[in-house]
Amino acid sequence: MVKALVILLGLSLVGCGKAAAQAQASPPPAAAAQPRVQDVGTALTTTMLNCPAKIWPDYNWSNVYAFLKIEGQAPMMWDGQTGKTTVIADAKTAASVFAFEGTYEFSNFQQRPAVAVYFSQDDIKRMPGDEFFQFFIHEGFHRFGQKDWKEPAEHRRGTVYPLSEVPRLYRRMTFDNLKAYYLSKGKDKTSLGKASFWFAKWKAEFPEELANSMDNIEGTARYAEFLGPILAKGGCGMTEDQIYNQTLPLLGGELGSSFSSADSLSLDDEAYDMGSLAGYTLRFIEKNTAWQARAKVGDSAPVVLFGEVDPIADVIPADLQAQYVDAAKVSNEQVATYLDADLALLKDPTALKIGVDDENFKGSYSPYGFYLLAEFPNSTLVPLALPLTAKMNDGQQFTVNAGKVRFDELDESPCDGDSTYVVPANSAVTTGTHLVLSGALQGSTDGVLVTLPNGQKWFCQTLRAVTPKTGT
Repeated sequence: MVKALVILLGLSLVGCGKAAAQAQASPPPAAAAQPRVQDVGTALTTTMLNCPAKIWPDYNWSNVYAFLKIEGQAPMMWDGQTGKTTVIADAKTAASVFAFEGTYEFSNFQQRPAVAVYFSQDDIKRMPGDEFFQFFIHEGFHRFGQKDWKEPAEHRRGTVYPLSEVPRLYRRMTFDNLKAYYLSKGKDKTSLGKASFWFAKWKAEFPEELANSMDNIEGTARYAEFLGPILAKGGCGMTEDQIYNQTLPLLGGELGSSFSSADSLSLDDEAYDMGSLAGYTLRFIEKNTAWQARAKVGDSAPVVLFGEVDPIADVIPADLQAQYVDAAKVSNEQVATYLDADLALLKDPTALKIGVDDENFKGSYSPYGFYLLAEFPNSTLVPLALPLTAKMNDGQQFTVNAGKVRFDELDESPCDGDSTYVVPANSAVTTGTHLVLSGALQGSTDGVLVTLPNGQKWFCQTLRAVTPKTGT
């Protein structure tokens, strides 16, 4: 399941969850894992060169380089112009291609777009079946398939904290009924009407969630990721009915995992499943050929699908509602352990806020999730599940430890970077243009120290052209 893998292994720092502790497992022998690298190249050739339109219109890798490396094995290169996979013999090239933080990075190689992916043996142990290939299709879709898409200006990724069970129940009822309709191959119109009822209720009562949902961006990427292995195995000659039949087993496991229990309570997690199932319904059941064009301008598959369906009133089962009420209490306690310490630190007048240029982070990062708070109307809070290192061009670097919260787009920030981290005054030493960090952030960087009218102290790697207004 790429949704979980992307969260655990990392989200792109240059593009567009919950991370679990990494299990220590005995690495499989190199000979067993090596063919999987070759298999990805073969699958990319079959799908992204021979019939990419069966996944998504205008999505192909014909000019892309894909670099693949598994720990302990020779790095490989797939060339989208030839469809061939070869070993990277030059050590300098391999070192350059895989010189990034995290699991993957998009860049350019020989003046062509490129994606490089690195997996440790422990990563591979957690990736059964087709997930190695799915990872490329999913992340590649974000980069190459969605490059010209538009999203609402007010869009902010994340779930409102404190978490409420109500919108999660509405979405669960929407998905469960849509699933029943899909499995019936369009015969169960009552379930479709009930799904429309819950979706409309969610839209009306939680309009901010509609604006912030990743149903379009992550839902379509997941839609593509599952179609990749189906076509790689069945071939480009598969009919629409044959492809539809191969999606059905997904609904018994990977597709719908975020709705399989009340544990998630995450608008972000739900998007992968809700968006992809609605997309499959439009394609295989409704035979709608226009929805993909609407996705490019920000209309998600659920919005398109339910906009044409009359609602049928429905009620939430009492036992399901009780499960979600209990889950909300537990989930809020867990999220508090992610956020509360740094929220308190942000309000400490003696603390130092550090504004970071995101381009100094190369590769990907791993969050516990994305959270929205009413007191920060334009910011997203992102607690990190794994450490993250910024490397500057002058050779300096600093590491952000796991557990720190990244505050995105804080209104009061005088810095030109998108991200802010907060540290106690006693863990930072600055001369005004140089900062040395210890504690949860460790290392050094150059910049400028700024004291705002309200007394807040900021260290900016780069200043904004205009200093923002601040409160008192």
